[in-house]
Amino acid sequence: NGRTDLDDLTPDEKLGIAGGYDIDQPQSLKRLLDQYLADTEYPISLIRRMGEVTHSSLNALFRDVEVSNELPYLVKDKLTYGDILSLLPVEAPWFSGYMMIQAEEQPMLGLIKDGRTAIDGARVDFRDVMGMLSEITNLAWGGLRTRLLALHPPALDDGMRISVPITVNQYKEYISFGTDRSQLCFKYSLRDIQGRLPPVTLYQKFIFNIRWSPEDYLQADENKVEDLVESGCLELF
Repeated sequence: NGRTDLDDLTPDEKLGIAGGYDIDQPQSLKRLLDQYLADTEYPISLIRRMGEVTHSSLNALFRDVEVSNELPYLVKDKLTYGDILSLLPVEAPWFSGYMMIQAEEQPMLGLIKDGRTAIDGARVDFRDVMGMLSEITNLAWGGLRTRLLALHPPALDDGMRISVPITVNQYKEYISFGTDRSQLCFKYSLRDIQGRLPPVTLYQKFIFNIRWSPEDYLQADENKVEDLVESGCLELF
C-alpha cells in the first residue's frame, strides 16, 4: 500500500508486469485497466494472433537482429511516432479499418545499409526505407489475414463499402481516423545482436474505425479461455 512503482523487483520480474497500483488509490488501477488488456474491447486471442504474426514477419525480414515486443496496450490519442509511417486498409468478417506502422527513418536506414535485409546496402536512400516499411506492413497483414480467414471465410459482398475521412497534420504529428474507439498498439524493438547499430523501434496500431464486432469474432474463434490457460498464453490469478 502507498506505492505504485516496481522498484523492488528485478528487471526479469518486471518484464511480465504491465504496472503497479495502490489498492487505496482506485484511480491508479483504473489507469491500468484503461490502457492495458483487462479491457474487453479486444479479445485476447485476437491480440495474441496479431503479435505472433508480426513478430514472425519481422524475424523473416531482418537478419542478425533480436526482435522483442512489449505488452500491447490501448491508446486514445491521435499522435504519430517517428518520421515515417505506412497505412494499410484491413478487413475481416468482424472488422474493417486500418493498420498503421510507424518508425524513425535513420535507425532503419542503418540496418539496411549494414546488410540486415534483402535490400542491397551499397546505395540506399529514403525510398528503400519506405519500401521496407511497406514490406513489413504487407507481410504482417497477409499472415494475419490468412489466420483470421481460416476461422471464418468471408461471404461475398457486392455492396458499397463505407469510407471514413482520415485527417493528418504532419506538423503537429497528428492523425485522426474519425473515431474515438481505442486503438490497439504494439511496440516492437529490433536490436542488433552484434551491438554495433542503434535499435529500431516500430509501433503497430490497429484502428477499427469502420466496423468492429468482437462478439462475432469470439463465436468463430476456436481458442476459448480454457485453451489459452492450458497453453500458457494466459494466466489467471
